[in-house]
Parts: sequence; C-alpha cells; structure tokens
Amino acid sequence: GGPAQAGQPSRRRTLTFIAEHAIAIAVAVMFLAPFAFIGLTAVMTNTQALTPELWPKSWQFDNFAEVFRTAPMMRYLANSLLYSALATGFMLLSSVPAAYALARLRWRGRNLAFLCVLVMMMLPPQVTVVPIYVLWARYELTGTLWPLILPNLLGDAFSIFLIRQFLLTIPEEYADAARCDGCSELRVMLRIILPLARPGIAAAA
Repeated sequence: GGPAQAGQPSRRRTLTFIAEHAIAIAVAVMFLAPFAFIGLTAVMTNTQALTPELWPKSWQFDNFAEVFRTAPMMRYLANSLLYSALATGFMLLSSVPAAYALARLRWRGRNLAFLCVLVMMMLPPQVTVVPIYVLWARYELTGTLWPLILPNLLGDAFSIFLIRQFLLTIPEEYADAARCDGCSELRVMLRIILPLARPGIAAAA
C-alpha cells in the first residue's frame, strides 16, 4: 500500500495542474496542432498527403532533400532576403523623416498631410492594383522584385502613422535643449529623437 499511497499525491498534483491550466493547455494545443500537421504531412508520400489520413504510413524523410532537387529553394530564399532587406530599409529611409515632420515640426498643412496619410491607410489595395500594374508594365518591371521594393521609397502609410504616434510620446524638452545648444533640426532628429525612438522604429521595421 505504501507505493500506491505515495503515487496518489503526485497524481493529484498533476490533475490539479491540468485543471488550473486547462484553458492555457487547450490554446497551446490549438496553436501547435497546425505545426504538427505540417510536420506529419512533410514526411508522407504524395498520395497519402492528399487523403484524410493524418498519420504517415511510411516516413519519407528524403522529401526534404527532394524539394531542394525539384525546386530552386535557395533562389527563393535569396529573393525573400533581398526583398525584405531592401523594402524594410527603403521604408525606414522614407517613413522616419515623414513621421518626424508630422510629429515634431510645426508647419502649415501638417494636419492635412496627416489626414492624407490616414486616408491612404484606409484605401483598399484592390482600388489601386490595376493602375499600379499598368505603371510597372509600362516600365517593363513586371516579373521582377522591383515593384515590391521601390514603392517603399515613397513611404508606407501605416509605418508613418506608427512612428509618428511613438514620436509624440517623447518629451519636447529633449529637442528644445539640443536646439539651445546649437543643434540643427537634422542633428536633433538623428542624434536626439531617433535614438529615443528605437523601439517604435523597430516595431515598424
């Protein structure tokens, strides 16, 4: 009876833990289930992958090597890295100064410009897809990555909005002190404000 009694508190603690964390466990299963399905499907044969059977009949680990033989996966990876790096860099290069001008500078028409940014955020992409395609086709750039990269040089409405809202949380006294010390507006932005805004810029990136 000793070992059985010793095992009861352990089982009781396990059941108590499951009861206390039932919702968290259920949510975790919901999030992990698709990854498990992807992993199991990856080692199935082509014929079984299209059936309702969830457990592989035979484990085809050579599928991972086969996909590199049949598709230019490294080229796809290079395209993704090139696009993500250039698009993010161009977006920051154009959106950060625009957000700074909308948040920290006082100039006529600032509110109207910010309203235009909000309107661009609400504009459905389906409205502009045809004229944008015609534009890139005219410059013979369809079928390349440039139509995905170059528009970021003109700023991204959501990124401008996000960075502007973060810049508004930085106290104006920092910039005023720098101006009193003789800093130009460009140096105030680069040396004072942007280092303080790194979390917001990182979120936009």
